[in-house]
Amino acid sequence: MVVAAAAVVVVVQRGSDEPQGLTATSNGADPPSALFGDVEQLTPVGLPEGWDRCSGGPSTYEGAGRDWWAQTFGPEVDGRCASRVTVTQMPPDDQVEFPMNAEEGKLDSFDVHRWTDADGDHRLLFAWAVDQNLLVEACCGESGRRIDQLTRASLEGIRQRAPARCTGTESDLDREDLNTNLFGKRKRLSDREGCPIRTDVARMEMLPTDDHCFPGLGMVTIGTPFGASMKVSAARLYIRDPEGRTGPNFLAASLDLDADLPPSATDTGYTRDGRTIWIDEADDTRIYVVDDGGVEAWPRRTEGLTCA
Repeated sequence: MVVAAAAVVVVVQRGSDEPQGLTATSNGADPPSALFGDVEQLTPVGLPEGWDRCSGGPSTYEGAGRDWWAQTFGPEVDGRCASRVTVTQMPPDDQVEFPMNAEEGKLDSFDVHRWTDADGDHRLLFAWAVDQNLLVEACCGESGRRIDQLTRASLEGIRQRAPARCTGTESDLDREDLNTNLFGKRKRLSDREGCPIRTDVARMEMLPTDDHCFPGLGMVTIGTPFGASMKVSAARLYIRDPEGRTGPNFLAASLDLDADLPPSATDTGYTRDGRTIWIDEADDTRIYVVDDGGVEAWPRRTEGLTCA
């Protein structure tokens, strides 16, 4: 067996009236909040027409962990919700096993594995996710043909969305594609009101000291002018590289770890981990990163970074 974590797994059981792992909890059961960590009960996006949530409760899937939370979905049949799909949320460190005959493939931009069980009665799909694992089971004829649709709906359900109070376009996270949205949160800045900033508008990264390519490197990337999406404008990259790991070339200025803010510098209000970005559009050779320890001037790199 191969052990996989941080995944979406879809299981189809042919000829069964209910998916495996179906909960016995009645419709409308209230989930714990949060389920685990900061993870809340997800709502799949784009369910088939006429489908609804049937039930929710602790998972009864064989081998389910203590924190696994399952919901069932299906169409209205004879006045009741007929469970056809079970979506189970699992903590990210919990694991799923799949056989060695699983085949690698793609679902949109996500890497997936697909396989069948020994009897050919179950078709399965595995895809990487973020912050949680999802186990999705489907049954009963037509439902088996909705594997990709329900997987997409479950992934969309864990997309990061801005709070309703954040109405600025820079916080409209629906403008990000799903893959960027799920993984981009690791680089996400916030404005002074605490609203998230799309990663195509601005982002800040502080790479770990054990990073394979650029250990300890700091990076800020913004559009031109500041606030413009990098999808439609030139991206500007500023780096903090006190060890000179990226080499001395292609820098528009020098790094200054004890700088003074020029009078023309403007506080963008964009912050992450206590660091706030200031800019001087009259001189874009540097960007200023301010925290409780003082001011640092990071130089603009005139060429992109590559890692062997």
